Formats: sequence, C-alpha cells, structure tokens
Amino acid sequence: MNLSNSMSAEKEIILTGFGPFGDISSNPTEKLINSLKDELQDKLYQLYVLPVSYDFCSSWSEEHISDSTSLIIHFGVSAKSNVIQLERTGKNIIGSSADVNGEAPQRKILESGPEEIQSKLDLESVQKELGEKGFNCEVSDNAGDYLCNFILYKSLLIVPEKSLFVHVPPENLVSVPDLKDFTLELIRSLKCQVG
Repeated sequence: MNLSNSMSAEKEIILTGFGPFGDISSNPTEKLINSLKDELQDKLYQLYVLPVSYDFCSSWSEEHISDSTSLIIHFGVSAKSNVIQLERTGKNIIGSSADVNGEAPQRKILESGPEEIQSKLDLESVQKELGEKGFNCEVSDNAGDYLCNFILYKSLLIVPEKSLFVHVPPENLVSVPDLKDFTLELIRSLKCQVG
C-alpha cells in the first residue's frame, strides 16, 4: 500500500535521518530516508538528511516545523542498541562528544528551557501495536546527550504532541529494508494519534 495515496486530507509528515559521523561512515538512517523517497513521493512528506552538526541543527526545527506539520519523526543510529528505541524524552543538555565540525558545546540546549520534555504521543500503544506485527522495539527515556537528543529536544519544544525520535541499531543488526518496513508501520500507527 502506498501511504501517499491514503493521506490526501492530512497535513505534512516530516522524517529526518543523520549523515555520517565519528566511526559511522555510512549512517543507516541516511539510507533509510533515501529508501523512503520512492515510497513517499507526495507533498505531504518532507524527508531530510541532516548533518551531525550543532550549528546546522540549532534552528532546524524552528525553520521546518509549522502549523501544516502533523507529525515529525527523527531517526538516528545508536551503536549501543540492539533494538529499535522509541525515544520519548528530550533533555536540556549537550555532552562532550564533538560533532562533525569539532564542536562540543557542553552546556544546556536552551539556558532558560525545561530540564526535560516528554513527547505526548502514546508510545506504549505504538510499541504494542508494532510488536504484534513482528517489529521489536521499546520505549526509552534516554536519547543520550548528542545530536539525537538535541534535535528531539528542539522539536519537543515546539510540538510535543507531534514529535518523536527513533534510535536504530547498527545496520548489521537491523537492515535498511527492515527499517523501512518498520517506519511505514510506525507512520500508520502514529497518524491515527495525530489525526
């Protein structure tokens, strides 16, 4: 089923992945976003691959999320994970790991912002639904302190009822075609919540 044909009355859905960084010379989330372009050829879908850069991502959410956005799902890879993680919580912190430009601010994301923000999406029900369809995922409240947490926090500041971050395992544990199938099911599940 082509999702773009079934969502003609809906607002746009934004999907993002990240490019290479550190030891990740080929980021599976970049491959995922590129693999979805044929499936989601519709103005209702906006697909982006973001550089792993604090400078680039600092105003990205503010510039791309609008009243016409119904859902935003960010994807990033976690070398420490062996299961797909639905990240619910963004924390107001930047860690010591440098981005692709060598920047490691080690400060709060927003000096006057809340210490953490939780997505208002019902991720437990999403986890259950996807699990029943054979997709192994879990809800997590630890998106780390790198760009994954950074972009999640920034989006949650704007639309906590529409934002989610998904950490995926390395490609040798979950293939890009499997991630694509998971993502299409995730969109179907979440679009029921955001209307």
